[in-house]
Amino acid sequence: MKGKVINMANILKSVLLALVLSIILTAIAAVFVCFMNVSDRTVANLIFAVSAVSVLAAAFVLAKNSEQRGLLNGLLLGIGYFAVLAVLSLIINGGVEFGSQLFLRCFATLAAGMLGGVLGINATSKKG
Repeated sequence: MKGKVINMANILKSVLLALVLSIILTAIAAVFVCFMNVSDRTVANLIFAVSAVSVLAAAFVLAKNSEQRGLLNGLLLGIGYFAVLAVLSLIINGGVEFGSQLFLRCFATLAAGMLGGVLGINATSKKG
């Protein structure tokens, strides 16, 4: 185990990875939505799932590479990802709408980050 607790450069790289994954998965979802007749609610759920999967995957990679503190690293990744999306929302929409949907999205992002971190550490510890 390395002596460093957290490496912020790796967390920032992982936030970028999560954002890139979100863009790619959103593009794939957009193609799906264009050719299918889906409701607005389904689109919202699909975007919600894309965010969670992106953060989970990026946290997994982060924890696997850092080999320590997966829960904390995943949490910090989730916070960073959510903060970037909040800033982008402020810039594009001129504000952030506070409500239960925002808090649910925040909770899911943080939970996905922590889960990905734990899974990444467990995958690392299984090495022989």
